[in-house]
Amino acid sequence: MNLTPSAMNKDYSIQINKKIIINEKGKFTQLCISKILYIYCDGYISSIKTKDEETRTARLLKEFEIELKDLCFFRVNRNTLVNMTHIHSYINYNKPTIVLTDGEAINISKRRLSNFLRLFKK
Repeated sequence: MNLTPSAMNKDYSIQINKKIIINEKGKFTQLCISKILYIYCDGYISSIKTKDEETRTARLLKEFEIELKDLCFFRVNRNTLVNMTHIHSYINYNKPTIVLTDGEAINISKRRLSNFLRLFKK
């Protein structure tokens, strides 16, 4: 995965006032990008998790990854795209894991770990 210069920048203010439109069974919803904790994909259904709610849509994670690549999102494993602004800590005991600000723990794949650490430490 190539990290663009803007993705490597920890200036998270680029998310302010940006929204993404989600189509959920014919209902279109605007979500503030800064409120998204992570996006998880199970097959062809993606779940967008915020602090208060979870929204499901028939959209591939790859599409979200492309749309959000310059807005401080990082794909930590095959199924999960994480908003870097909501990472509380990184733990490396048995499996490399990040803990989000809501307490949720998400594993990082070994393949993506070095790019994640480079981004996280910068």
